[in-house]
Amino acid sequence: MTRLFSRSLALLVAAGVAMASVGCGSSSSGSDGTGGTTGPTGPTGTTGPTGTTGNQGWTVLVYMTADTNHEGDGHKDLREMSTVGSGTDLRFVVQVDRAIGEAGGSILNLPDFTTTKRILVQNGSLQEIQDLGEVNMADPAVLADFISWGVRTYPGQRYFLDFWDHGGGWRGFGWDDSTITGTSGAQNLTLAKLNTGIQNGLAAAGLAKFDIIGFDACLMATVEVANALKGYASYLLASEEVEPGHGWDYAAFAGGGPLDAVALGRKVIDGFKAQATAEGTVANVTLSLVDNSKVAAVVTALGAVQAGYGTTPTTTATNTVAIARAGALAFADNPDPSQAYNLVDLDNLFGQSGTITGGADVRTAVAAAVVYHVEGAAKAAARGLAVYFPPTQASYLADYTNVPGMDAWRTFLQSYWTASTGGGSAAGGTPSFTAAGISSNTHTSVTVGATLSAQSSASVVSAFLVYGVMEREVGGSGTGAVIFGDQPADVSGTSVSSTWDWSVFALCQPNCTNPTYHEFAYVSIQMRSASVGEAYIPMLYDPAAGATPVEALRVIAFSNGSLVSDTLYAASGGGLAALNPVAGSRLRAKVGYLADPSVYSVQWIPYSSPGQGFDAAQAVGIGQATLTTGTLAFLGMRAENAAGQGDWVYTGSGLTRP
Repeated sequence: MTRLFSRSLALLVAAGVAMASVGCGSSSSGSDGTGGTTGPTGPTGTTGPTGTTGNQGWTVLVYMTADTNHEGDGHKDLREMSTVGSGTDLRFVVQVDRAIGEAGGSILNLPDFTTTKRILVQNGSLQEIQDLGEVNMADPAVLADFISWGVRTYPGQRYFLDFWDHGGGWRGFGWDDSTITGTSGAQNLTLAKLNTGIQNGLAAAGLAKFDIIGFDACLMATVEVANALKGYASYLLASEEVEPGHGWDYAAFAGGGPLDAVALGRKVIDGFKAQATAEGTVANVTLSLVDNSKVAAVVTALGAVQAGYGTTPTTTATNTVAIARAGALAFADNPDPSQAYNLVDLDNLFGQSGTITGGADVRTAVAAAVVYHVEGAAKAAARGLAVYFPPTQASYLADYTNVPGMDAWRTFLQSYWTASTGGGSAAGGTPSFTAAGISSNTHTSVTVGATLSAQSSASVVSAFLVYGVMEREVGGSGTGAVIFGDQPADVSGTSVSSTWDWSVFALCQPNCTNPTYHEFAYVSIQMRSASVGEAYIPMLYDPAAGATPVEALRVIAFSNGSLVSDTLYAASGGGLAALNPVAGSRLRAKVGYLADPSVYSVQWIPYSSPGQGFDAAQAVGIGQATLTTGTLAFLGMRAENAAGQGDWVYTGSGLTRP
C-alpha cells in the first residue's frame, strides 16, 4: 500500500486545507456576538421542604453515572466542585457510581471504590454520606430515591438537578455499564424512565419542581427532551452537540448561591465556554438554557408546519424541505449513515428556506424559548434546540414512536418520506443520468461530468462525487473499490460535474511528516462558512485485544487554514461522549467499500485488521496523500432525490493518474 503514499505530506485536515497550527484559534459566541443571548429574568425559585440542614441558596443534586469509560472525567469534575465546596448559599450533593477497570484510584480524600456513594462536597474534600453498594443508575426508582433523599436531607431555596454521563438526545441518558447482560447492552434512563424517576422523586420529596434540570451530557438540548421534562423544571440546561470530555466547569458555580435560575444558568454556560476555550475544544461546543414554560409553543409551531405541509404535499414543497434538511446544521453527524444521530438545529433547519409554511413561526418560538446560548465557530448557526429528522424512512429508529408529545412531528416526517418516494401526490421522480464521462484528466486533477434527463433534473436535491482507488491498490485481491471521501458536485440545469485533485486523507503515527505507520481514512468535509468547517473521520476503537470494537468518530474543526479543535468521540450504549483511550487500546480508520462498483451500496469497513491500527493512547497525526502516477483510481457520481433515491455512474477500473 506504500505505492499511494506521498512522503511530502503537509499537515492538513482535508484536501486543500492546510493546518498551520495546532491549538485553539477561535472563541464561541452567542447570537448577540458577545458570548450569549440575554433572556428574561428567571423566577425566584421553588421553595423546598423545611429541614434541619437547610441553606439560603442552591442545592445542586448531581446524578453522576460514571460507571462508563467516562469515569476519569468524573474525577476531574468532583475536584472542580471541591474548589467551591458546600456553604450556606450553595452545595453539591452527589450520587456517584464508579466503574470497574476504568480510571480507578482515589479522589481527593476518598480511597478507590467501584460502588455507588452519596457524597457531600466540601471545600477541598469529599464527605461520604452513604455507600449504597452496586446499584443500577438506569433504574428510575434509584433516581427517584436520590431526588427524595437529596431534597429532604439538604433542603434549600432553589434546586438544580444535574445529570452527568453520556447522552443520546431523545434516546435518553446514562448508560450504566454494570447493567450489561448478554447482547442487550447497558441499560439507560430513557425519556420515559427519566419522566418516572423525576416525577416520583419530586412527589416523595414534597417538591413541586426543580428550578433547573441540566444535562452535563451530549446531545440533550432537543425539543423532545425539553417537552418530555418541561413539567418538572422551570429551565433546561443542555447541549445540542456532543460535549468535550471536560464537560462543564463546576468551579464556575462559585458565588452562584444568591443568583436566580437564569443568572446561575448563564454563569454555568459562560464557565463552560471559558473552559472549552482554555482546553482548545471551543470550536464545536454548544450549550443553552431553555425556558420550559415556552417549549409547548415550539411543539405547537411544529404542528402548524405539519398542517401546512399536509399529508399529500406537492413536489415543490417536498423538495424545499429536502434541501433545507440537507443544508441544516446536524449534531453527532457521521459519514456512515448508520452511525448518525440525525439531530438538526431547529432554527437553522427552517432558516434554510423562507417558503416552508410555518417555518418562521418555529424560529420565533425557539428564539422565545431559548433564554441564553453559546456555540463555537463551527456551530455558529446553532440556536439552542435540536429536533430528530432522519432524511429517509430507512434511517428512522422505531423507538422514536414512543417519544411523548411529538405526534404531529412524526406525522410530518411520514408525509415527507411518503411524498419523497412518490407515494403521495408529489410523485417526484428519481434522478436519471443519460450520459457521463471523464471530461478532463491531467496530472493535477480529474473532472467527471454527467447529464441528467430533462424530466428528472427537477427532482435532484443533492449530488456528490466519491473518490478512492480500486481494491487491488491497497493490497486486496478483489475487483471492488475502496472509497476515501466525498465532495459536492455542481448542478446546473441538467449538467452535473465535480473535480478531484487526486488527494486522499491519511492518518499517521507518530506524525505525517515522518510516519512509521499510516492508514488512509474516509473523510467528509462540512463547510460552515467560507473559512470555517469540520472534518468527520469514522473510526473503530479496540479497547483491548479481542474485545468488541466500538464505533468512534474523530472530528477536526478548522478556521482560516488553522486547526482549532481535534476531538475523538466513541459510542457508549446509545449515547456518545469524548473518548479517553486506555493503555493498550487501538484505533483503526474506516473507509467505504463497494464490492460491485457498478452499484451504489457502500459498506463501512476498517482499513486494517484487528490488532493492527494505531496506539490509541498516543497522538495520531493527520495529513494529505497524493496518488502517484499510474495508480488505478476510482470515481463515482451520485444524484439523489429527497428520499435518497437516485442514479449512479462510475469510471470503471481503467482510470489512472497521468
